[in-house]
Amino acid sequence: MNFTNEELSTLSNGVLALIRDAGEARKLIHTTEAHTAIENEIESLVSLNSKICGMIDIKEEICISRVQEIVKILRESGEWLPNLCQELCEIAGMSREWKAADGESFESVVYAAAEKLNVGIL
Repeated sequence: MNFTNEELSTLSNGVLALIRDAGEARKLIHTTEAHTAIENEIESLVSLNSKICGMIDIKEEICISRVQEIVKILRESGEWLPNLCQELCEIAGMSREWKAADGESFESVVYAAAEKLNVGIL
């Protein structure tokens, strides 16, 4: 079975919505065990989205749409969701910088990726 780029983009948008919703659910729960479970689910969803995106013949408008959705989720969550930050950096071609970043420097890497993609995080 082959999917069109539009269908794959729709699937990707649906997975991104699930990621956003999981981030919202994490805000409502205050146990470490639940946070860990939600974070694991987010990680699985980001991996799935990466696979979907890898199947798309890259077109600029699809990439722009995906970046905008990631930025929207980050803004709405009010948190730095590491998996989405990583994906944003990968799209910007800054995987190496993301992997080298630590707890004190990751924000500057994410901001640099956003600037490179001409989007604002805040």
